[in-house]
Amino acid sequence: MDAPRRHGAQQRREPGTGRERWLGVAILLLGLLAYVPGVVNDLPYIVEADEAYFFGRHAARIAATGDLNPGWYGHPASTVIYPASCLYRVWYAAGHGGSLFGPAPGLLTLFGEQTWVFLLLGRLVSAAYAVGAVWLVYLLGRRLFHRRVGLLAAALLVPVPALIRLSQLLRNDSATVFFTALALLAIVRAMESPTLRRQAAAGLACGLAISTKYYLGILAITLLLANGVMLWRGRRDRAHLQETLAGVAVAMACVVLGFVASTPFFVLDLQTAWSDIVREMRPTHLGADGLSPVQNLWWYNSVALPSVWGWGRYVLSLVGIGWIAWRGTTATRLLLVFTALFLIGISGSPLHWERWIFPTLPVFTIGAAVAIDQGVRWLRQQRGLSPRTGGYLFALFALAISIAPLAETVPVLVRQVRPSTMVQTRHWLDENVATDTIIAREWYTFPADGAPWQLVGGFALGQQSVEHYVEQGATLLITSSGMYNRFYAEPDRYPAQIDFYEELDARATSIYVAAPDRWTGGPTVRVYRITPDGP
Repeated sequence: MDAPRRHGAQQRREPGTGRERWLGVAILLLGLLAYVPGVVNDLPYIVEADEAYFFGRHAARIAATGDLNPGWYGHPASTVIYPASCLYRVWYAAGHGGSLFGPAPGLLTLFGEQTWVFLLLGRLVSAAYAVGAVWLVYLLGRRLFHRRVGLLAAALLVPVPALIRLSQLLRNDSATVFFTALALLAIVRAMESPTLRRQAAAGLACGLAISTKYYLGILAITLLLANGVMLWRGRRDRAHLQETLAGVAVAMACVVLGFVASTPFFVLDLQTAWSDIVREMRPTHLGADGLSPVQNLWWYNSVALPSVWGWGRYVLSLVGIGWIAWRGTTATRLLLVFTALFLIGISGSPLHWERWIFPTLPVFTIGAAVAIDQGVRWLRQQRGLSPRTGGYLFALFALAISIAPLAETVPVLVRQVRPSTMVQTRHWLDENVATDTIIAREWYTFPADGAPWQLVGGFALGQQSVEHYVEQGATLLITSSGMYNRFYAEPDRYPAQIDFYEELDARATSIYVAAPDRWTGGPTVRVYRITPDGP
């Protein structure tokens, strides 16, 4: 079964054609166009609180003080926080006359005054990871199959709207795709030739992945399984067995080394790290809980993956994955094992998030590319088509499967460079509401940084009664579909919260609505006017 793979390895070392090189460059340019321009989205306003609170402020403090302890280990996101802190320090030194080394208290002052600039720089780190992931998926597909599969897999990864949106925020979601692809590529290389150097590289890649998100520890299990396969193959060769066992030891040691080297204060500040992990493992979160592990697994496969990946590509990926399971090599099947273990692993959490499936995208993109490639090969054999005609068919099928994702991606790119409904609401409030007004608001309504009004409320207005906000003196109540839709999605669990929004709609007067459309992103934001006696 692995003989064709050895032939593929020989082909892989041959220089690529000029056309393939230009196609690779074109795909990377598409990635840059997809991931970079939208980093300005909604700035200078700060809409996504996670960016500043969990990532930006820790990176800024490290850059200003030189103290490498981030003080937060919830993800742990070291592979985002540390590069962002380096970028902050270089920018501060170049633009504000500071030094590259030593304390820089002015940087923290500047972070408080111009947080949006730091978020913009951090978003570039996220976008860089996304572009790098495209290249790594190409390398992985090429190594496991051939250049055509690699190129198509990379091209299919670019128009993924959910990934584009989160790659343009200072978060670690795009980094999870990057380090997953990097680790899988390193593991495949180690399986081809299990030298100590390649084993160490695979271990280090897995350690870096875990420093990005804890749940990527599944990659270390995958590396261990790969070594188990190699041990089984050489079980009768004593010398080979000893070499492989040494490789296993090196690989596992480098997993630990990669993690500790990139997240050293997880060990040095273990009490804080454990506290943050316990907080992240909380069993409830509005809109992301209430399912059993089996229900979570079903939700990921029937809702999250089709939503992120698109039904057309998802079905095609399943076809390709089926072919790999049937006819693939041990290395290609190992990707399926990783995907299965990963989905089962995240399903064990009491929470479920659509973005958690991002690390499976490299495997699903390769699966879709393999399905098209094998389909064209089958047609060639059945119809006796020439290689040139087969190439045209491959390009035609690739274009056909890309039309729908591209049609969906273009509006996303436009929405990312236009003010969202939340920023539109802020502009309307700036122009129409007196500064002595008391406003009750919930999350995802408008950016509150620098707001001149007195703000009350919190996570969700529905957690209190309408009368509660009236008693606080609020004359404007502002709601967001980003919050109330979570309650309406589970009416049996949240009847009191739904009653709040129904009462508000009946009792108060709607004076402004900012609704999303094809070219404008964000939730539906409604501004209500209310008085103690009624509207």
